[in-house]
Amino acid sequence: MRYLVRRPETIFDKFFSDFDAPNVSLGSHLDIYKEDNKYVVNLEMPGFDKEEISIDFKDDVLSIEAKHTEETSEDDNKEYVYQSRRMKNVSRHIRFHEVDVDNIEANYENGLLNITLPMIGEEEPVVKRIELK
Repeated sequence: MRYLVRRPETIFDKFFSDFDAPNVSLGSHLDIYKEDNKYVVNLEMPGFDKEEISIDFKDDVLSIEAKHTEETSEDDNKEYVYQSRRMKNVSRHIRFHEVDVDNIEANYENGLLNITLPMIGEEEPVVKRIELK
């Protein structure tokens, strides 16, 4: 308590400085479900351009990375003392098993990323009859 009395501004400085943090990581809504022998991933990512989104599948892990930085305006009539821009980052890594890697599809429209991962179909067990000689 003595510390609070002597340096109360440090608590408030830290609290308010976080509002101006240069790197804001978004907790985007994520839905994953199975449908017709495929996995479907829906991830809300408003404010991103397609070029800012990277999707990879390696070692049974689907990786979704995106980074967006608000651009600063170039206004020659103003002499800025301070200018702040926000960054948005999304990083998701999801493990899947038995995925047909060659047929994964992704679509991004109106801030919603939709990824379809077809499952490798379970083959019928092969039964081979062996004749006795």
